[in-house]
Amino acid sequence: MIESCALFALVLHMLGSSTKLVGILFACAVVTLLMWSPGVPPAADDKSVVSPR
Repeated sequence: MIESCALFALVLHMLGSSTKLVGILFACAVVTLLMWSPGVPPAADDKSVVSPR
């Protein structure tokens, strides 16, 4: 999601969109990148994961 927001801002900039909108979208991407942290991965022995046979 972070990359898509920044990429959308870049595309809008290339198409000549307003600087204010591009700045808001790019700032949103940067803030999300700085604040977001991935969750804890599931344990290897988790029974909800289907393993290949």
